[in-house]
Amino acid sequence: MPIIENDYLKVETSLLGGELLHVIDKENKQELLYQANEIWPHHDVILFPFIGPDSSYQIDRKKYSCPTQHGFIRTSRFEIVEEKENRIVMEFRDNERTFQSYPFHFVLRATYSLEERTLKREYEIINQNEEELPFQLGDHAA
Repeated sequence: MPIIENDYLKVETSLLGGELLHVIDKENKQELLYQANEIWPHHDVILFPFIGPDSSYQIDRKKYSCPTQHGFIRTSRFEIVEEKENRIVMEFRDNERTFQSYPFHFVLRATYSLEERTLKREYEIINQNEEELPFQLGDHAA
């Protein structure tokens, strides 16, 4: 699991879904992030390309559906593209599996960085298509 840290915070992430797993206040030795359990087995997931409970949508009169609510990113494997002591950039690129339920080419890039006592999150969606890229992007911190 990739880890970034500075004098104040230690953050552990997962390549599965780009999810945050731990945010630890090093001074107080305190976990700041919800920890998964049997009721909600996640910590802080990225929601893409949908954020609501409805997993079906229509584009140009054609209906598509996603196998899970809130999209497929939380079950997708990210790759690290940059890793430093206090910053990590990971990305997910569309593939044959995602194209079946979301027929668009894209890159989703997640950047986590530490600045003093602050964890900064940035998400970037890169459209790899000629046409518009419809999407919703959200975050589900439990």
